[in-house]
Amino acid sequence: MILALLVVAIVATLASSILWRQELWIADIGMQREKAVLIGLARSGTDWAQAILAEDARTSAIDHLGESWTQKIPLIPIDEGELGGFLEDQQGRWNLNNLVRNGKADPFQFEVMQRLLESLGLSVELAFALQDWMDSDGETSSTGGAEDDFYLSLRSPYRAANAMLSHVDELRLVRGFSPDVIEKLRPFVTALPEFSAINVNTAPREVLAALQQTYSDSDLDAVTSRRERLPFRDLADFRGTLKKSSFDTREGLLTTASQYFQANVAAKYKDSSIELVCMIRRHAGRTEIVWLRHT
Repeated sequence: MILALLVVAIVATLASSILWRQELWIADIGMQREKAVLIGLARSGTDWAQAILAEDARTSAIDHLGESWTQKIPLIPIDEGELGGFLEDQQGRWNLNNLVRNGKADPFQFEVMQRLLESLGLSVELAFALQDWMDSDGETSSTGGAEDDFYLSLRSPYRAANAMLSHVDELRLVRGFSPDVIEKLRPFVTALPEFSAINVNTAPREVLAALQQTYSDSDLDAVTSRRERLPFRDLADFRGTLKKSSFDTREGLLTTASQYFQANVAAKYKDSSIELVCMIRRHAGRTEIVWLRHT
């Protein structure tokens, strides 16, 4: 039923926007019509994603995996093309940019990253490498870390960013983060432009376990079982499922409502296709695109 309603919503939302986007892109000098229509169709998918998130904010004060925005939409016919996609809550993942604050490593978040790495069978030394990539000093933090002297010695040299990650794929530039490592991490991490809390209604078990060493298996079982039946209304509700000693009262660590979502859109037009990914920030009932990439 939810899927059917969303399909109807897509058609209604996109009916008018596709036409003007086609005209806009077609008018660009040197652009072929087929490519212009395809990109316009995909961008209309991001319009839909923003509309769904704005509507969700009007009807719900929390975000959880039982809401309509979590439903994946298969490719459906739109005019002469096809469009589909899905949304992912980025605050159900650990924010890599939480690792460094004000140019220095955050000790608590550093431990979170090491616990997450260890749970995934990855080297905890990767946390030192990422710390060095983002922190403001030029000192190597560990034998597993790396600063400019390491990166400038590579065949294709470059410098450490000394800044926040712009997206998860930037990890490929950081020492030790091979494609296999990044793909193993990808379902559990994100790169948001500011410090962010973890949504206890959407975070996978691995992320929740990494947040607090005192979370026992029984705590995690209780959390996942409870939220499948009924999402947590607030943090007091969440705390009620845990042993008192297990709950960290650190400000800004946890939440039940999310601001950042990733839209994954697929579009086809005639013999061409495109995939588009964008980060959407929702705040005070309004949405904005943080970044957008074609793949």
